[in-house]
Amino acid sequence: MKRSFLYGFILGAVVASGAFFAREHFATPARLPHTKGSDDGAHFRLLGPDFSVPKLYVDPDAISVLEAPESIQIHRAGPGTISLLESTFDAAGITPSAEDAEILIKAFNSANAYKGRSACINEPGVLVRLKREDHQLDLLVCFSCEDLEWVLDEDPTLSSGPGVIGLSDIGIGTLRSVFQRAFPNDPAFKTP
Repeated sequence: MKRSFLYGFILGAVVASGAFFAREHFATPARLPHTKGSDDGAHFRLLGPDFSVPKLYVDPDAISVLEAPESIQIHRAGPGTISLLESTFDAAGITPSAEDAEILIKAFNSANAYKGRSACINEPGVLVRLKREDHQLDLLVCFSCEDLEWVLDEDPTLSSGPGVIGLSDIGIGTLRSVFQRAFPNDPAFKTP
């Protein structure tokens, strides 16, 4: 009985390994129809073909701020007086150059900048604060899990937030390049 169990176990392991190997190496990947602006293919598809930025930032005030902010400040995480979602940030924010501000606005308004969120605990390293009229949209960027958390008007109890979504390779890469220029002496943003 023990010998037949051992043979059955070995045979099962060989068959399962062969099936896994064949599936990974010989299967034709499913093709999804091309979606305009979906250059970041795999990440974009994780969110579904009907994903759009307005569906992400549900509140109309958040969309208004995101599309045309009157001011943008970038704050580094650490000891500071800005406290948001259990994280603190330096109150002395950096105002990005006009070019970098435009890059940030385009990135945050592009569906290609996002993917499904990760399962890790968000520990934001940077806060991007966008303001327009009486509203403020805080975007908290975590570099370890590459997720983005957002809060409108510093009130996480609003019906629309806080929200969390992942940043695609395009999204996190774009943000890193802007943050590297905003914090040139910060070793976290140095390129190897």
